[in-house]
Amino acid sequence: MSLTALNRQRGTFKTIINKIKSFITAFQSSEDSIKDNIELNNKLTSVKDILKGLDDIKIALYALPDDVDLKDSLEITVYMEEEAQEIKVSLLVF
Repeated sequence: MSLTALNRQRGTFKTIINKIKSFITAFQSSEDSIKDNIELNNKLTSVKDILKGLDDIKIALYALPDDVDLKDSLEITVYMEEEAQEIKVSLLVF
């Protein structure tokens, strides 16, 4: 996979992370705890999928030829992993 494709994939994950962060900020428990539980579990599943995807991106970045300029790609990916881990913890606390 090319660096451009990996960056686009990472951008997709960033968009999902931002949406989940907005969800967490706006989340208020309702009287229907089952519904709340389902929503939170769906978001948690999404975060786990993102973490797996970011791990795959890191592996693919390391597999690129040495002459490819990664710029800040690895650092950004690691930062996003940390951000996703924080979101995961937030969702588990609810």
